[in-house]
Amino acid sequence: MGGQPLEDTYDASIDVTFELVRREVSDLGFSIKHIDSVSRIISVNTGRSMKSLAGQDLTASCFHVNGKGTTVSVSGSLAKGGNPFGGGSQLFAWGEKGTLSRKLLSHIDNYIADMTTEQRWPQPSESNKASINSDSLVSQLRELAALKDSGDLEEHEYQAAKERLLGA
Repeated sequence: MGGQPLEDTYDASIDVTFELVRREVSDLGFSIKHIDSVSRIISVNTGRSMKSLAGQDLTASCFHVNGKGTTVSVSGSLAKGGNPFGGGSQLFAWGEKGTLSRKLLSHIDNYIADMTTEQRWPQPSESNKASINSDSLVSQLRELAALKDSGDLEEHEYQAAKERLLGA
């Protein structure tokens, strides 16, 4: 997986897809570190394993793609700490970040495949339509900047996500 995020696009609304991501990270036993329902970003720690002592820190972001559904982008890094020899962090990644990211995306794909069109694309209620406003884009950009500043997103991941939000 390297420094590049893994992405998949689903034939479902952004709300349905985000809820599936939230449900699936819980079902997989990941610890949710941060969740932003407005920006539709979830940051998790996968927990200790034989391949990574402190687990992986993953961030899943959902983006609406006009006419094509919703894209989920999963990026991450080795969690801080867990090096038995000191120094604070694990020295090598053994491909677990990519494996866990693919597993998450595959589970979401399986759920969506079993849904009807009405379940994947529910009609928004009048109250939901009223709650959508231009402040949403500003909050999403602020959340992306905070994730970059905290080290959860690398510069190229931040730029790609920002371009998707701005429709560039």
